[in-house]
Amino acid sequence: MSGRGASAMAHEHSTASDEARHDAAEASAHLAEALRLLGPGDPKLAAFFTAFTTRATPEDLTHYSGQGLVALAGQIYAATARRKRNEPLVEILTAPAEAGREETLVIAVNEDIPFLFDSTVGEVRAQGGRILAAFHPVVEEARGPDGVRIAGGASLQIGRAHV
Repeated sequence: MSGRGASAMAHEHSTASDEARHDAAEASAHLAEALRLLGPGDPKLAAFFTAFTTRATPEDLTHYSGQGLVALAGQIYAATARRKRNEPLVEILTAPAEAGREETLVIAVNEDIPFLFDSTVGEVRAQGGRILAAFHPVVEEARGPDGVRIAGGASLQIGRAHV
């Protein structure tokens, strides 16, 4: 056995487990606050918010408060309101300010779901960027012929990377 004892390794595992539980609890609290703030006013935005946060890690969710998550999802929802089928959408915006920090928001949307996220993250890193939080929702939505998001109509599954 190495110089480290079993009790030291068990303590490290316990600490990591405690930290993961704390992050998960904090993320749940942020989501609960966000859902309370969203309320029943805009069911389409609420559905987008659910898709936006479903695959997010606790570390990504805790980067924002509940209010920050609502603002971020709202900004992305608005930025992606129009996009024609098979035309990629790439936007670089300033994320909603939170806790006095300014962050760049990269939005990439297309139908090439398996490669979108990895390609976006790879390019941000290749350009020297640091990723503070990343969301990769797959959203089912209908678009009209002009690319505007509509209710009903033919549904299209698209991937989005928000870094």
